[in-house]
Amino acid sequence: LEALQAGDRRGAHDLMCVDLAEKLSPASLKQEVASSIEQAGAVVEFELGRSTLDEDARTATVDYVLRFDDGSVENTIELAREGLAWRLCEFVSIERTGAFAQ
Repeated sequence: LEALQAGDRRGAHDLMCVDLAEKLSPASLKQEVASSIEQAGAVVEFELGRSTLDEDARTATVDYVLRFDDGSVENTIELAREGLAWRLCEFVSIERTGAFAQ
């Protein structure tokens, strides 16, 4: 989230697990972020929420809220342990407000 907030799309892409990185290129990620910014403005802040860890499966989930100039998105991300690093594998939108409510 810090990488996206700072506009570092390449850095954000490098934090993805192999499967997601193959599905979503840096150019696609840039387009997704640009679309969100056009729709609701830049990320003003983010807040991390509840997290769960399954050490046996080497997976975790983290809830978070992104707040934009005009609205917010509450998401859950799924992480997988690849080597020594935790990588983003999936994100699911839970609740949208403001410009994202449509």
